Amino acid sequence: MKYLSVSLLALCMSSACYSAKPSAEPGAARDVESDAALPDPAPSKPRRDAPVETPKNVKPSQPVGNPVDAGTKAMDAGKTSTRCEIDQSPIQKLDLLFVVDNSNSMAQEQEALRAAFPHVIEALATGQRSPDGAHPFPAATDMHVGVVTTDMGIPGVNFGAATNCRSDGGDDGKFQHTPHGDGCASMYPSFLSYSADGDLDPAAFAHDLGCIAAVGTGGCGFEQQLEAPLKALWPSIFQDSRGNVVTPNPILFLATTSQGTLGRGDLPIAQGGNLGFLRNDPKTGLSLIAIVLVTDEEDCSSRTTEHLRPKDQYPPDSPYYNEDLNMRCYYNPQLLYDVTNRYLKGFQLLRQGNEQLVLFAAIAGVPTDLVDEAALAEVDFSDDASRTKFYDGILADDRMTEKPDPNAQPGMGILQPACARLDVTGNLSTAFPARRIVTLAKGFAENGMVQSICQDDFNSAFDPIIDLIARRLGSKPECPR
Repeated sequence: MKYLSVSLLALCMSSACYSAKPSAEPGAARDVESDAALPDPAPSKPRRDAPVETPKNVKPSQPVGNPVDAGTKAMDAGKTSTRCEIDQSPIQKLDLLFVVDNSNSMAQEQEALRAAFPHVIEALATGQRSPDGAHPFPAATDMHVGVVTTDMGIPGVNFGAATNCRSDGGDDGKFQHTPHGDGCASMYPSFLSYSADGDLDPAAFAHDLGCIAAVGTGGCGFEQQLEAPLKALWPSIFQDSRGNVVTPNPILFLATTSQGTLGRGDLPIAQGGNLGFLRNDPKTGLSLIAIVLVTDEEDCSSRTTEHLRPKDQYPPDSPYYNEDLNMRCYYNPQLLYDVTNRYLKGFQLLRQGNEQLVLFAAIAGVPTDLVDEAALAEVDFSDDASRTKFYDGILADDRMTEKPDPNAQPGMGILQPACARLDVTGNLSTAFPARRIVTLAKGFAENGMVQSICQDDFNSAFDPIIDLIARRLGSKPECPR
């Protein structure tokens, strides 16, 4: 954990509404205050009768809504179409989004990621897992590859120059495409495109990807590994599978402006959006969506910023006053977004009726022996019981329990690591228990995968992720039920 704080206009999260109260600082975003207790995760059969009410003291222009109920209604609506206008050709299009942690501990890990790209792209583009051609699979002949960081800033909260968390929302789900490194072009498009019929071979494409994925280590230390890709891909105008606009938008985001509360997935690039990355037209062929996280920290995707302000912005009797800033997300998990209600449902809604075409994988803070080749050989990922045993075993391992480090310096609290390795400089590199991230991978069932960032070779970490993608390439989309 590092440094973040957020405020917003008005937002209804899960089944509770959050209304805005005036900020003490002119021009700043307004704090989010819960009008009700945080709800438990939505039941398997979501409520259909929950009213959507405008919170008190909210101006009509401010976005409000009930993201959980609206989203589940949208998913239900997408399954009632009686017509099928989906191109059911085998899937060859892959929209691959890398979510790269750009906090100050990630320099060596970003280098390892960059070194693994030739292996990853070559395998996906050719359908060959290894040079000897063993176990081939249908190639991804048409790829879009984008990069976002985990930096969502701290909208409306001013830390000054003391941290890397900006009050404007940081990178805020925008695709990163500034080149860094030797042999890079002077500029790149918002996301990269590969076609088997094009002039760019897989090796050159992987090199270009390395240029834009070298995102540096100057990002906000309160990493939001799940919120960043959701904002990057979620549309500002959400439609069900029959083209009906769902209002209010099922998912809104923390921001200082009304426009900032909307997703970037369908906004033009000139407006800071990521339009064109996802291939969503069912008549020309849907793409397979794969979201891959690379991080050494736990997710801190927060639905409010009340726990993430500098100490001098709290009164002495505040429950946050004596909490180390680095540990605020650990001490206040109730202020984080629910993994299932927001992220599992949200990502799957990107492919209504074809949720199997959304994949989630992470290279994160997990002990290596729990996810290495020997461990995976014991798992049948197509079997619910075998897969559940695998993920439950990870979460039950003592090294995955979040525990404050008793040796931390006063005021500089930190958790005990889940795993560690020696980096290329001989220094110890640690990663912390990624429990929320593992929980999301588990929720994706056979469409999820988790690996350890403490592996010495990221090629071996990516091999199970390549296998995950390979299982869906060549499959056919389904008509909504």
